[in-house]
Amino acid sequence: MPPLDHLSADQRSALDGATSFVEDRYTPWAILAAGTIVRGESDPNSDIDLYVLHDSPFRQRVQRRFAGVPVEIFVNTEASVSGYLKSEEANGHLSTAHMLATGVALKGGSDPRLGKLRERARSSLSSRPTWTELDLIRERYAAATQIEDAIDRLRADPETAMRLLGRGVDASLSYWYKKQGVFIPRQKEIVARVVEHDGELDRLFRQFWGDHPYSARWEAGMEVADRILGTRGFFEWESEREPIASSV
Repeated sequence: MPPLDHLSADQRSALDGATSFVEDRYTPWAILAAGTIVRGESDPNSDIDLYVLHDSPFRQRVQRRFAGVPVEIFVNTEASVSGYLKSEEANGHLSTAHMLATGVALKGGSDPRLGKLRERARSSLSSRPTWTELDLIRERYAAATQIEDAIDRLRADPETAMRLLGRGVDASLSYWYKKQGVFIPRQKEIVARVVEHDGELDRLFRQFWGDHPYSARWEAGMEVADRILGTRGFFEWESEREPIASSV
């Protein structure tokens, strides 16, 4: 096992216990440790991510505590991981790529199959998205619909309205990143990274999600919609005609 000198005694014990658990239950040809604890960025609620590669025809996710430390175990085949990397490039959330590229190999570090997957993951992280105009319109529509629904419920049910607005603001944030032509950051960084591009938008997001009165949060949510979507609901557009098989 490579040195992980920054781990506490409990974290080291948890990693050893989780690795033994994986070796006993599966037949792994590679094991990677990832996550904030492994990167030395942990807080009291952090867990360890263990990415396990094997050749048996199944995938599985296991969540257990070892030495009191939560561990998430992802068991996959080489083929399924390749599929994840491709689908994540399409949806914009590169979580698998990040784990593979930054994880520490506890087993199989010299296996060419792991090397190929990690190189593919690094390629994903360094690539640019290829979203189409239709992809972006669909994202904008989904966010605008949530905003419109929130406005519709404001007078009758303000709590539900705020919930819907929260979903609309969150969808607007994802759309904003896609509109910039970049992949969506990890959830723990998705708000913090906004300030790198737009200080005023960062202020609005923090006003909305911060400890502020209802009216201030609502105002911020509406401004987010105006600034990102350019609408608070319905907008005009039409798709191209798509050929379909004749029913005759």
